[in-house]
Amino acid sequence: MKQEEIKAKQVEILNLIANGYSQKEAFTKTGVAERTFYDWMKNPQFMQEVHNAQDTARTNKADVRAVERSLLDIAKGFEYEEVKTEYESREVVDEKTGKKEFKPVIKKQVRTKKFVTPNVEAIKFLLTNRDPDNWKNRVDTTQMGRIDTDINIIYRGKPEDAQFPSDESQLDLDRNK
Repeated sequence: MKQEEIKAKQVEILNLIANGYSQKEAFTKTGVAERTFYDWMKNPQFMQEVHNAQDTARTNKADVRAVERSLLDIAKGFEYEEVKTEYESREVVDEKTGKKEFKPVIKKQVRTKKFVTPNVEAIKFLLTNRDPDNWKNRVDTTQMGRIDTDINIIYRGKPEDAQFPSDESQLDLDRNK
């Protein structure tokens, strides 16, 4: 590969990474072999450009804001206009060539306002992430109350062979021995 071609591939990869693609997705999409990409990464300048592109992808505020607005719309519900168009084919004479052609012409068009209801999952996501102190999406596993630690011992030997410790400190409760 010529130096200009290499630089062009590297720029293409950097643009893909800056637009949110992973390194692997970027070099695969551009047709660059994995080994070649990682050989290029040994060059400190290229490695820095890759890191800069990743930072750009992470901090692309316009995209983040657009996604946040879309999520908010889905959480709140939104209205849109649906357009249904019916076409018919009409014979038309081309002025330049004089040939007859059939072209689609609008026969009927119906506009309908539609409403998308709020999405519960989007609402939960927004609340738990924007106001986590008041909205938690976790189950509280804290247990309150008394834990009963009474131990029942069943002895099946002769009563005269049974030996009982004189106090609780002599009990051997380690079951792994």
